[in-house]
Amino acid sequence: MAQKSLEYRSLFGYRESMNFEFETDKWHILIELHSTPTYKPDGKFSKISEVDLQGWREGNLGFFNLFIISTRREPSSNQDGFNQMTHYTCGLLLPVDPDELQEDLEVILDEEGLLDHIFNHWELQDSPDGPEWRHP
Repeated sequence: MAQKSLEYRSLFGYRESMNFEFETDKWHILIELHSTPTYKPDGKFSKISEVDLQGWREGNLGFFNLFIISTRREPSSNQDGFNQMTHYTCGLLLPVDPDELQEDLEVILDEEGLLDHIFNHWELQDSPDGPEWRHP
């Protein structure tokens, strides 16, 4: 990532929040990770492996909420002039080590297609018909 700034307070031996930023010719992306130490996975619906649960119990992994604020750096082609969106994902089980955390975050953003998903939201926003929720 091009630029990273970390702001944190110690909480159970790991960072409570981390911020990452990067820019392209068209976008400014701000990524905020907030630890959720009180989060407990629902065993009935959880798809977390036993190995990851053990890592969580040992304190090597933690649950995080992910906020991505994407800002378009060029004028909107639609009438509402919308130029910023906030995207949210909760309950991510990630390493508490900052270096490992950044590596895993890069995988989520790139290889798992989260950034592509965000840019698809922008395409829907810019399309003449807009997203389906706009239409009664």
